[in-house]
Amino acid sequence: MIAAGEAGNGIAGLIVESGFANTFDLLDRLGVCVPAAFRHQDPFNNLGKIGRLRTPVLVLHGEEDDLIPVAAAQALYGHSAAPDKRLVTIPGAGHNDLMLVGMTQYFEAIRGFVSTSAVEDL
Repeated sequence: MIAAGEAGNGIAGLIVESGFANTFDLLDRLGVCVPAAFRHQDPFNNLGKIGRLRTPVLVLHGEEDDLIPVAAAQALYGHSAAPDKRLVTIPGAGHNDLMLVGMTQYFEAIRGFVSTSAVEDL
């Protein structure tokens, strides 16, 4: 989301796959201790970035993701300012196996997103 945040609304659309919402939540899950004094500002600010984008957004996430919980995808979706936004969670999928576990749902979501949003103008 770094590049999308820099491009702003100059991009046709954004697909977030297994993305994290909050840097410190992810670091906590990885066992990285960040003192409270350094937690005043999220360095990636993914929620802030997605909250400024008005281009179409598709959030894809595995429901069994052990690294980044599905709640992160729900947070990204909830903070998205895009009028055209979609959240697709894939049952049984973890962090790195979305396409393998939910191949049909995965590609149908991308195909539908590309064909019905402004992304089709690419």
